[in-house]
Amino acid sequence: MLKNIAIDLLTKGHSYNSNKVKEKIKKVKLFIAPIIIILIILSAWKAFLPENYYSLKRLFGSNEKLLNKTLNKESFKNEVEALVTYGSIPHDINVLYKAKLDDAGNILELKLIPIKLNAHTLVKVFDVKQPVKSYEGQGFIEIQIQNQNGSYVNSPRYWIEADYISIVTPNDISSKDKDKIEIEKTDNSYQKLNSIKYDELSVFNSTINREIVSTNNMSKIAVVIESSNNNYSTIENDFLSKLESNIILNNYFKNTFKSKGYFDKIFLGETTLLSKSKVFSNVNYVALGRINYSFRTNTTLDKDLISCDINLSYKIFNRHGVIVDSNVINAVGPGFSEDLSLKQAIKIIAEKYSKILNKII
Repeated sequence: MLKNIAIDLLTKGHSYNSNKVKEKIKKVKLFIAPIIIILIILSAWKAFLPENYYSLKRLFGSNEKLLNKTLNKESFKNEVEALVTYGSIPHDINVLYKAKLDDAGNILELKLIPIKLNAHTLVKVFDVKQPVKSYEGQGFIEIQIQNQNGSYVNSPRYWIEADYISIVTPNDISSKDKDKIEIEKTDNSYQKLNSIKYDELSVFNSTINREIVSTNNMSKIAVVIESSNNNYSTIENDFLSKLESNIILNNYFKNTFKSKGYFDKIFLGETTLLSKSKVFSNVNYVALGRINYSFRTNTTLDKDLISCDINLSYKIFNRHGVIVDSNVINAVGPGFSEDLSLKQAIKIIAEKYSKILNKII
């Protein structure tokens, strides 16, 4: 009896599996038939209308490429925005800082660096993942400013008050540029103002001595000296002649550079014309210096001995109009006449200034 039951179960199971296989075959046949028909139609289309077939195939292929390109462009934009963070300076500032950090990355000391950044200057946040550092109750972040080539690669890094930075995205930057272009196209008053600026830029460029050019591939510094004391008319030329450096251009600017007030404007921080002009077509830096001096007699040593107290206040600008170095140098020149003591003082202070200029490059 058990044997009969087992045979009966096996027979039913075999019948069940056979039916299941037949159902699957029927379903497959339902798909195979349309596929065969489509293949036949495509083959006939390709054979009888080849140009139409390849044109449609090309259309589908181009649409696929366009879709892939759009996706890649959006990915690129997202990657750029994720990797780079820019900041805009909301107002003019005159100083940045170099920071001394402890092992934990906290600021121990800040050294003031006299660098002028105009409003809306674009800077790069060095590492947006780093938290804002606290120093004396104020927050600071590390930024990079553009180097001489307008790039942020290996560019100088400084610290700035965190509330002096407005974070912007690449899209914000391009939108501002677009708005500026639209203003230039539609606003007549802006065009008139722009024309005036262009005329002033032309006048400024005319103060460049085109006969003085760089004769080698070394970086050059255009040096201009002004004296507030006119008792000795040759002091400026005497000082320039004592500078010891092969990277200096003494007569790069004409006398009109001073007479038209450009020396004073730039020295006081108005560097827009300087950065937009043709000055840096032949030089990498512009160094402006102002000499002050006075005389005194030394009654304790020798009544005939005269000392000349001289100081040079200088500022060195890069091609972006940014101050890369600024300081005051002092010296004392002894002599038995004002003329001799002044010449000695000029020689001493010129040696000091030469060393500074040579370190800039």
